Amino acid sequence: MRLRKPDWNLLRPRLGYAAFFLAAFVLALRLTFPAEAVKERIIVEAGARGWVFDAASVGPAGLLGFSGEGVRFDDQAGLTVPIDRLAASLRILPLLAGKRRLDLDVRIFDGRVRGFADVGEGERTYRFTIEGVELARALPLRTATRLELVGRVDGTVDVIVPEGPEAKPTGKIDLDVADAGVNGGQLQLPGMTSGFAVPKIALGAVESVVTLADGKGSFEALTAKGGDAELAGKNLAFTIHPRFAHSPLFGRAELRIRDAFWAKGGAAGLKGLVEAALASSRSADGAYGFQVYGTLAKPQLRPAKG
Repeated sequence: MRLRKPDWNLLRPRLGYAAFFLAAFVLALRLTFPAEAVKERIIVEAGARGWVFDAASVGPAGLLGFSGEGVRFDDQAGLTVPIDRLAASLRILPLLAGKRRLDLDVRIFDGRVRGFADVGEGERTYRFTIEGVELARALPLRTATRLELVGRVDGTVDVIVPEGPEAKPTGKIDLDVADAGVNGGQLQLPGMTSGFAVPKIALGAVESVVTLADGKGSFEALTAKGGDAELAGKNLAFTIHPRFAHSPLFGRAELRIRDAFWAKGGAAGLKGLVEAALASSRSADGAYGFQVYGTLAKPQLRPAKG
């Protein structure tokens, strides 16, 4: 039995009409997308989670998406997270299967965060790639740590949150910071009425790997190498809180300062002060030990016996 060849003279106009209808539908959908209504919904959802949302301008993104320029998130404690541009659009195929999955593209702190996040009920997956985020522009981080941190962050986030109020997230967060350092600031240490003035110090390359499991986040790696000082986390972990930034932090850290650092301008006069203040935390190999506590948003250090 021979298959009949398609009659392209007949099919061509039909395919053309179908393509025209599809293009017109997509264009109309984009032009009539209720961006302002979506903004109001985001305001309500953010408010339910303790945040105030605002955007200088809003518009459509993708086929079923929302974009905002000059976005701000403010919490009740006064923390502000500014975002240059935010674009979020629903994926069509998961939507047909009853799952709402958002593609996200965020321009923040001179860098970019791209990936997707599930919203709504059921198990949720969050998967992002972080590219070139500048710590020097991250004012919320400076406010939390009281340190002027610098460096460029790249990495990945791959987290799954099961359904239910008692759900325990699992996954991995892998971040690297190039040219990391501290350009100054105040470090609060127990026993000191005023903060310790931190001099400018280079930390080199920072590696941080966090594994989430059993309601806890464990730092599989937290190191800084190649700078004026070397840092290493020891048994560092946190208990996962519903508001992630408020997760209680605990563990130890070791700081080893290179001799060459004290020869730099502005640091020589601090050597005696640092050695006196941290004498009890100095180990036999010259490293200073600290007890880490507080929260992820506001970590604290206490000198620990060497």
